[in-house]
Amino acid sequence: MNLKNIKIQTQIKLAFMAMIVFVVIMGVLTYMQTDELQKQTKYLYDHPYQVRGALGKLRADILIIHREMKNLFISEDQIELVKTLEHIDVTKADAFDQIETLEKQYLGHKAEIVTINMEFIIWNAMREETIRLLRAGQFQQAASRTKEDGIAGSKVEHLLNSIQEISEFENNKGLSFYLNSVELEKSLNKQLLIIVTLILIFTILLFYWVTQNIKKPILLISNAARSIQKGKFDARSNYELKNEFGELSDTFNAMAESIQENIRLNENTTALTEIMLSEEEAKSFFQKVLFSLASLTGSQMAAVYLLSKDKTKLCYAHSIGMNDLAHQTFSIERFEGEFGVSLSTHQVNHIKNLDKDTKFVFNTVSGTFIPREIITIPIIAGGVTEAVISLATVGAFNKQALQLIDKNLATLTSRILGILFYSKMKELSEILEQKNKELEQQKNELFKASAYNRGLIEASLDPLVTFSPDGIISDVNKSTEDYTGYNRQDLIGTKVSNYFSMPERVEEGYKKVLREGFVRDYELELKHKSGKLVPVIYNASVYYDNTGRIAGVFAAARDISEIKSAMEKLNFLNDEIKQRAEKLSLANNELEAQKNELSTQSAELAEQNTELEMQKKQLDEANKLKSVFLSNMSHELRTPLNSVIALSGVLSRKLKGKVNEVDYSYLDIITKNGKNLLNLINEILDLSRIEAGKEECIYSKFSIFELVSELTTMIQPSADEKNLEILNRIPQDFALVTSDRQKVKHILQNLISNAVKFTDKGSIVVYLLKTTDYIGIAVKDTGIGIAADLIPVIFDEFRQADEKTARLYGGSGLGLAIAKKYSELLDGYIEVNAIPNKGSTFTLFLPLYNSKVDEVETLSTFQGENRDEKSFMALKNKNELRILIVEDSEAQIIQLSEMLLSEGYQVDIAKEGQEALQKIRVLMPDSIILDLMMPGMDGFEILKNIREEFDFKVPIIVLTAKHISKEELSILKGNNISQLVQKGELNRSELLSKIEAMMPDKNRKKQVVQSENVIKKAGDPTILLVEDNPDNSLTIKALLGDKYFLLLAEDGITGLEKARNFKPHLILLDISLPGIDGFEVLKGIRETESIKNVPVVAVTARAMKGDKEMLLDFGFDAYIPKPVDDVLLEKTINRLLNHGK
Repeated sequence: MNLKNIKIQTQIKLAFMAMIVFVVIMGVLTYMQTDELQKQTKYLYDHPYQVRGALGKLRADILIIHREMKNLFISEDQIELVKTLEHIDVTKADAFDQIETLEKQYLGHKAEIVTINMEFIIWNAMREETIRLLRAGQFQQAASRTKEDGIAGSKVEHLLNSIQEISEFENNKGLSFYLNSVELEKSLNKQLLIIVTLILIFTILLFYWVTQNIKKPILLISNAARSIQKGKFDARSNYELKNEFGELSDTFNAMAESIQENIRLNENTTALTEIMLSEEEAKSFFQKVLFSLASLTGSQMAAVYLLSKDKTKLCYAHSIGMNDLAHQTFSIERFEGEFGVSLSTHQVNHIKNLDKDTKFVFNTVSGTFIPREIITIPIIAGGVTEAVISLATVGAFNKQALQLIDKNLATLTSRILGILFYSKMKELSEILEQKNKELEQQKNELFKASAYNRGLIEASLDPLVTFSPDGIISDVNKSTEDYTGYNRQDLIGTKVSNYFSMPERVEEGYKKVLREGFVRDYELELKHKSGKLVPVIYNASVYYDNTGRIAGVFAAARDISEIKSAMEKLNFLNDEIKQRAEKLSLANNELEAQKNELSTQSAELAEQNTELEMQKKQLDEANKLKSVFLSNMSHELRTPLNSVIALSGVLSRKLKGKVNEVDYSYLDIITKNGKNLLNLINEILDLSRIEAGKEECIYSKFSIFELVSELTTMIQPSADEKNLEILNRIPQDFALVTSDRQKVKHILQNLISNAVKFTDKGSIVVYLLKTTDYIGIAVKDTGIGIAADLIPVIFDEFRQADEKTARLYGGSGLGLAIAKKYSELLDGYIEVNAIPNKGSTFTLFLPLYNSKVDEVETLSTFQGENRDEKSFMALKNKNELRILIVEDSEAQIIQLSEMLLSEGYQVDIAKEGQEALQKIRVLMPDSIILDLMMPGMDGFEILKNIREEFDFKVPIIVLTAKHISKEELSILKGNNISQLVQKGELNRSELLSKIEAMMPDKNRKKQVVQSENVIKKAGDPTILLVEDNPDNSLTIKALLGDKYFLLLAEDGITGLEKARNFKPHLILLDISLPGIDGFEVLKGIRETESIKNVPVVAVTARAMKGDKEMLLDFGFDAYIPKPVDDVLLEKTINRLLNHGK
């Protein structure tokens, strides 16, 4: 074993262990000597020290007792005598304790201690005798005993001498212990000196041996490091021993080799970088870079492939040493060939042992060679492979080549992307130069366009003005000059309020604009230079500069002189009609008075009849004019309001999340106030129609419970804001009533809404009353009530209980007036019971029996009637369905287009009738949305042409702002109209649901086919349940279990359709259904040949007397009341399925 090869760690461990051995030896010796010292000290403490202490205390106790014996003779009273005796007893006890200590610790003869103990006992007996004599009064005899020469006194002296002898013995013993410890100390010091000397010598020798083994390799490595520092990169350490320094030397040499390789790598990197930076033109750049990479990595072949413009493949660009087979393209999507792994991982890929069928082949004078290895370098930008460099060798790539590629990958990527970007920029520069020329041309055109825009502003018939935030006019149009009488130069720079009859109202208006951002329909009087006043409505909004600050206000006025004049004419016509009616009444009275004189006044009567006939014609003409005026006003007022509501809705959806909440809230305000104004216009027009006798009633059967439920659901959110509860106490099984459902709904909606408006706490209850001839629907609240003297005026137009109520709660005062008139049209009336501050009860009374049943059908009764007809349309996806909008209002077109396009429908526009017919011929749309009030050819003419010219049936939704009369409704019904929607009341979700409802449903028909297959396979009887209440459907489904194959339908139209498609064995039919009710469904079933014999069971909540008989007489096969009894249900089904009715 070569000691030099022992590891330094082992050498240090051996030296350390030797030192530990010496330390342990020294410690053991020290412990032994210290233990001896401790024993000596313990002997010294336990014997001489404690014995001398006990002797001192014993001597003191004897002297104290002797003194106190003398004090007994001088005690002045018995108490002092007792205290002295007690002190003597305590001291005596302590003396015995000290004698006991002496017996334990004394190292001399124990007999000496026994002698002292006996003498002390004898002395105590002598004292007891002396005390007895003292108590007996023999003071003289007792005193003589305590004297120095007395019997007791001499005994004390003898005891003290004995104690002194023992004390001298203990002094000698202590000295002996001390001398022994001194000798022990000398021996210990000598041993320690020898051990420390040996350890010191061994440590010096060990230190020399270890330092020599460490110093030599450090010097060798240091010299090699200094040589490398001076530039001799081939310098190495020649230390060869197999210890830690040998390993350090090997590591150092490896590090030196790595440094030398890195220097070579850096030199190659510098050379490659210089080449990359030397060229900007793509072709020259790639040639030089490929040549440099090939030479630096030892490659025989190099090529670069660039991403194609369609970003789907890599196309050959440049190469060195490759044949034509490599000049191909590679798909970037399929990750094919040698590039596949690199393209998928976006990392450099090194492939070894290439296949013989590779596209990369190296040509030489002696033939072709297939490379053994290939390196693929992807150039990545934003996760996309923009280029690929391929290097191949017939040998093998060394480590330095791979390191060179890894180190320069980022630089190579950046430079290649820069070259490609430079090439693109060069192309773009040329394109931009061409664009600049085009922009210059467009600039000239824009200049012309700005002049054109100014022309448009000047062409506006409405006065337009812009003014600064402080009200100073900055610009006007020609119309403003005409209305004010001043020219443009005179108006600019003056106060805008100077040109109105009420300047302070103008200032309030534009301050409101600055505060809220806009103002709508602000009524003013424009003052002409001549003093003429023109009533106008202003709409204004602020506009901003490029810093976002308010730059000014833009205002547009609309002359409403004609509207005011028309209203005055209308009032005049009303007055004239009333006057003529009064005249007619007077004439009738005169005729009645002159009835007995007819024989004598026939000539005069004939003349009067002629005059009356003329007056009647004039009255009819006036009524006709009024009707035409109301119809036109309905359209003219609703149409602009519909534009406001429609466009604000479009902006609301498009700007959601794109503007701040304050600006976005303005759109809600526009929509809300537009709808409020529309409701007010509707109420005014409704009232006008009623007064003109043009309001028509459409009678049908309906459920009061369902109507009230619908209204409470609609109004409950408003009640929730005031923590109110609306309770529907109408019996669910109450019989159907016959009346105009829409008008009853209007009346009850007004009554319940008023109850919520005028109630701050409590609840609103809707319940039923019944008299002999009427049913009453009562709305009771706990609100503010009404004073008795004010009840008669609340049904007057534009009147409320008092002005304070109107200001506090708002409202136009038309609601109750219209409700009262509607109730009278329905042969009913409204009763009011109210107590101030307690609440009110409004009760609508309707005739219990009404012969006017189904005089006119509403559109809801024929919605979807064409679903079972063969449509000309093939089944399509939503994005294949084409809808034609026939509408002349731009705002309505924008709103409808935005709704439909966002849902994926294809939309076409026609703004007049002929254009609509032409597009129907060419496009054959799947559906049409038609406005009735159109310029030229109106909606009715368009409908007539469609039905006459085309043999297919297109679903049509009618969109109108005018009131639809009975005759017009009848025309629409005969023309396959699917839906009727009023402008201004257009709801996005409702419109889309109506469109989807009338379109063919591909998925639903697919489900029909699948369901038919299931029925055929199941073999169980098929039952169709037509029920709109999900809870009731779930209950019946649970009762039936899995004995039957159950089909579900939620409305009458769907139920009739499924009955015709599936031909079930039995039908369970609810009576009160949305769309068409159970009676209409049954009628449709019996009229369909394939299912007319299917048993139909009425499942209804109608349980009044006579209901069962009425239903069976109508044609139902059986009757099951709600709540459904499972036994009755099972029994009825079995009877009908097995034995017939």
